[in-house]
Amino acid sequence: MKKNHYIYFVVFDQFELLDLAGPSSVFQQANLLLKTKQYKVEVLSRSGGLVNSNSGVSIDTKPLKSLKKNFDTLIIVGGEGEQIVTQLADTTLAKWIKQLARKTDRLCSICTGAFILANTGVLDGKKVTTHWQGELPFKQMFPAVNLECNRIFSQDGRFWTSAGVTAGIDLALAMIEADISRELRIQIAKRLVVPSYRAGHQSQFSETLMIQSAGEEIYLKFSEWLEMRLSGKIGVSEMAAFFHMSERTFFRMFKAKFKMGPAEYLCRLRMDRAKHLLESGVPVKLVKAQVGFQSEAAFRNSFKNVFGVAPSSFRIHP
Repeated sequence: MKKNHYIYFVVFDQFELLDLAGPSSVFQQANLLLKTKQYKVEVLSRSGGLVNSNSGVSIDTKPLKSLKKNFDTLIIVGGEGEQIVTQLADTTLAKWIKQLARKTDRLCSICTGAFILANTGVLDGKKVTTHWQGELPFKQMFPAVNLECNRIFSQDGRFWTSAGVTAGIDLALAMIEADISRELRIQIAKRLVVPSYRAGHQSQFSETLMIQSAGEEIYLKFSEWLEMRLSGKIGVSEMAAFFHMSERTFFRMFKAKFKMGPAEYLCRLRMDRAKHLLESGVPVKLVKAQVGFQSEAAFRNSFKNVFGVAPSSFRIHP
């Protein structure tokens, strides 16, 4: 484990405050738990001095050109569309970021900060993500970048990018695991009262939010109906009966609307419930029954398929 990690955030006028505050809080919690200054965080801007966030809070910064030494991580934060367009027109900013990119072990963006990073050319050929609303303009502006927008965060070598706003916390937690340990990651998440593990390949939308985004009361009621029955046996026939449809018609309708089959949706709901139960300290043997599994092996396999790790990874306590 390295003695110190130097983390530098790059901000600009009207940046998204949570893109800075969320990840920096993760690194500070690591310092508190480790009882040492493991992470040293500084904030940079084009000219230095006070920089206004979009929340009305001003942050004191150092100028980009003052950074001389090599460091570990450079993180570009995001903002709303108009502010990002302004930053893309700043050739001096792009030049400095590109120069700094050569000195850092880990080059990152949060939310729409991916536009600023991609504008330097360093992301060409890399797998990245950004806020789902920016998918179309990003692909149009940077066709050489491999955008995978339906992700919480993405890592391609030393390049780390995250989806919108709170996904910056997921990104920072993943860095903690890579730098130090999974145990520390989970301890920090518990202290911050956030999910300890949302896999990078996980959708930017939770399954509940996906249903809510449909904007129709019948789907909200369907989601609530499923949530109340996760411990029992539910088949496509029962789900189709809820909608008063044949199984074939229901399957086609659901797949067309939500880009996944009803069985996959149900599995994700069950795994999300399982994750929360595990994080609350419920033993794996009890969790599997509460989410509708008779076989512990089948439950472990399903859990690992969704989150990429075993259920036991969620039962580490501070």
